Amino acid sequence: MTIDTTAVQFAGIDIGSRTIKLLVVDGTGAVRETFLADTGFDPMATASELIETVSFDRIMATGYGRNLFELSFDAPTVTEIKAHARAPGPNFLMPARFWTSGGRTARPLPCLTAAG
Repeated sequence: MTIDTTAVQFAGIDIGSRTIKLLVVDGTGAVRETFLADTGFDPMATASELIETVSFDRIMATGYGRNLFELSFDAPTVTEIKAHARAPGPNFLMPARFWTSGGRTARPLPCLTAAG
């Protein structure tokens, strides 16, 4: 039996100290929905409101509030550094380093080149 992964919806939520970003993609990687909201004083209430508005099969969280999300929604998490480093895209077009910044931090990340 073959599973049609193009029908699967994946969600990613980044719970930062200032904003919460939610993205839903299908199995081909096509973006289906995006949302942005202020984190506010109750990040899990805001996250819950966002994820109730979309349909998805799997979700993963990152950001400042990822551990609270994991406890509240029993969902896997990934650190911001891993999320940036593993993001799909043409890494060979990027410089050797780029900066990622959030509400609390800014840090350089090494990038892969076409040679790896």
